[in-house]
Amino acid sequence: MVTSLFVGDGFISLDEYAKVMTSNFVSIDIERERMKAAFNLLDRNNDGRISLSEFRVVMMYNNNEMTEEKVEELFKEVDSSGKGFLDYEDFINSHICSVVFQ
Repeated sequence: MVTSLFVGDGFISLDEYAKVMTSNFVSIDIERERMKAAFNLLDRNNDGRISLSEFRVVMMYNNNEMTEEKVEELFKEVDSSGKGFLDYEDFINSHICSVVFQ
């Protein structure tokens, strides 16, 4: 209960104010949210993995410069372990977001 944070003298001290604000503060990492949004954009079937076909659809959408070969090359570059899919760790450790958010 919030009243337990106060001394009860009718005034709010800086310390009391800081305690209330800290207890009600929700941290949002904007960059992390952008990364999640970009990953979810690519993960069209929501299985937590980005397949080559999902990757291809997004990367070639409205992009005349992207070829099938470039898509596959980029996919293999990001999938450095050769799993055949990209997980969130692959995604955040790559430069794919800059390509997606062009």
